[in-house]
Amino acid sequence: MDSRELTELIKTIALEEIQKSKGLKSVPSQKVLILVPPSIFAFGKFFDYVREHFGDYQVHIASCHVQDRFAPYQDSGVRYLDVTDLKTRQELFDHIEDYEKACVLISDLTAMEDLLEIRSTTLSQMVNYLIMQDMPIEALWAYKRENRRMKDIRNSQKKLECLGISSTNICKEKVEKRSVHRVITERDVFDAHHQNVKIIKSNGQLVTPLAKDRARELKIAIQ
Repeated sequence: MDSRELTELIKTIALEEIQKSKGLKSVPSQKVLILVPPSIFAFGKFFDYVREHFGDYQVHIASCHVQDRFAPYQDSGVRYLDVTDLKTRQELFDHIEDYEKACVLISDLTAMEDLLEIRSTTLSQMVNYLIMQDMPIEALWAYKRENRRMKDIRNSQKKLECLGISSTNICKEKVEKRSVHRVITERDVFDAHHQNVKIIKSNGQLVTPLAKDRARELKIAIQ
């Protein structure tokens, strides 16, 4: 390691230690909008995925009758928006540009009918509006890899792709990711956390103390 790399490492560690000693906790500036259909199965699985992968976002969940439906899933980092309330829905549409991206949860193929066809349902209206606003949209699915309806699932995903909506199966196994940086920092850990991967450390790479702490907190493996 040359003097320039050593200086950069010392500076990185010093900044992390100062932040840690002051107990500073940054407030997420980015927002993600999670759209939940009126009928959703295994919401707990989706909720865990969202909290795990969007920990550095302000999470807003929009659905109908949220107070009754999501009472068991209260979290200080999550805000629920009841779209059955006309005022709330209008405010959501008026401030849609505040969100970096949107995700829609899909637990059954029947929900696809609302997304692939222009209907009068709130979910269909919102998704089509987001498409017109050119907002990045991700469909979160939960299905087994060898599902008997895989052909139907893939056909539906291809139709979504034509609309500019990407698809992610939250049941997929974690994959490995090799870090190419000389120093593995807290930012690398957050990136791995968001991508649902573990970090493969190469020979000669160094891990900052704050990165180690954050990896333990987020349960990210550094190997």
